[in-house]
Amino acid sequence: MKGVNSYHKPDVSMSMKNEYKVIATVTLSKNNQLKFKEEIEYKSSVLNVFLNSNSSDSLEIIIEAKSDDKLPFEHLAKNEVSRILNILSWEYSLYISKYNFSDIHVKEIGSDTQISATENICISEAINILKEVEGGEIKRKLNNNYDDEINEILLMWREATSQESDGLKHFLLFRILEKLNGENRANADEWIKDKYPHVEKETGYHGEEISIYTFLRDNVHAKTADFPFAKIDENISQFQGIVYRAIKDHIDSN
Repeated sequence: MKGVNSYHKPDVSMSMKNEYKVIATVTLSKNNQLKFKEEIEYKSSVLNVFLNSNSSDSLEIIIEAKSDDKLPFEHLAKNEVSRILNILSWEYSLYISKYNFSDIHVKEIGSDTQISATENICISEAINILKEVEGGEIKRKLNNNYDDEINEILLMWREATSQESDGLKHFLLFRILEKLNGENRANADEWIKDKYPHVEKETGYHGEEISIYTFLRDNVHAKTADFPFAKIDENISQFQGIVYRAIKDHIDSN
């Protein structure tokens, strides 16, 4: 029997990688400025990440990777941008008011076409005006490998502090205390009264003594006719500080 010569065309699609690149442009408010003294570069998983600040009111996050598929890159890039913003928000009191992610484009390796996606993020006023920060300091903070629980708490912090409504901000900050105390309102209230025994007290739904912060949380949630706007405005800064210290203590203990 004569031999049969066969030819199989190689499946180049299985081995071809594409180069993906995302540029996130972060705009800071005039009262909330952060500037890196040098470019920050690090590697996270398969991603190459670069952070620049061309001016005191603008940051740029560049994420690059080579991959067989767009979807894994898109997932990793979105998570990394979110993680960066969570850490910057937590460490430097950056309040993010808008966060829109555009489509991610692809560039085949070897192609001369420049492809990128741009994300515009507006950040509202913060507590402090920030000066130049050493790149090494930022890099150390971004290299923190927080577990999933802490990453979720930092995301909750970013979402809470970005709210323009003090009522909604108070409610979301209280949700963080609930999460830190067994996802339970009563436990969060007991934690407040134990940690701050001289806190102002109010009467709860069932005649029990609760902290002013729990009372405000309950009124925001119920949307009662006598909505305590003035009390919320008076207490929001102090309550935010209490939640900040609770998160910091939780991170330091882990």
